[in-house]
Amino acid sequence: MGTDQLLDLFTLEEKRKGESASASEQKHSDKQDTVKAILDGLGDLWDEQQYESEYDINTFMKSLINL
Repeated sequence: MGTDQLLDLFTLEEKRKGESASASEQKHSDKQDTVKAILDGLGDLWDEQQYESEYDINTFMKSLINL
């Protein structure tokens, strides 16, 4: 697949040949609903400090020594 085709996978407003405007609008609406559902299901993101403490390399290295 060419890189010019890669972005086509992520466009929401693409009309296909022979497709009616109402069918295209329905697919667009369905995609928006799907994206919204996915984003709603993610929950709250962590605070930056939580990431720093969870993925601290020093803590990880110490845990390897203590095995």
